[in-house]
Amino acid sequence: MRLTGFTDFGLRALILLAQQDDVISSTVIADTLDVSRHHIAKVLQELTAAGFIRSVRGAQGVHGRGAGQSTS
Repeated sequence: MRLTGFTDFGLRALILLAQQDDVISSTVIADTLDVSRHHIAKVLQELTAAGFIRSVRGAQGVHGRGAGQSTS
């Protein structure tokens, strides 16, 4: 099965966020996944719109697990 780059980055971002106890910035996500900040921003925007993650706007915008997801 082949995944698009967009899907690959989305899954990797979800896995990274699931491993975190707190929210993290899109810059940290981009650096960790070795992806451009602009590209990961588009991926995170789609994940937020689909309800998979939550985000806070702003210069120091952060992302975390969706509101309905358990931390345990």
